[in-house]
Amino acid sequence: MNIKDLLREQEYVKENGRIANNEYQESNNVSRQTATISLSDLLEKVIFIRIGKAGRGITYELPKLTNDNNVNLLVNTKVRKNENQEKE
Repeated sequence: MNIKDLLREQEYVKENGRIANNEYQESNNVSRQTATISLSDLLEKVIFIRIGKAGRGITYELPKLTNDNNVNLLVNTKVRKNENQEKE
């Protein structure tokens, strides 16, 4: 996932409060499996947190931070770190 896509998903969640797998599939025109992998990757990078235990009840939200600048800082830091690791 590139930075542009990541920021688009972050903005979607900021506007709507959360995103579900099926919403991710529709907004990115991807399969259920690809959406699940992408959302899992975002969880691992602590860009989203998972709400719910399993199945259709799972949604993804932004972590609760003090303000939007902290969210952008967190996203940009995680993305840069991962890009640097991929170059090595």
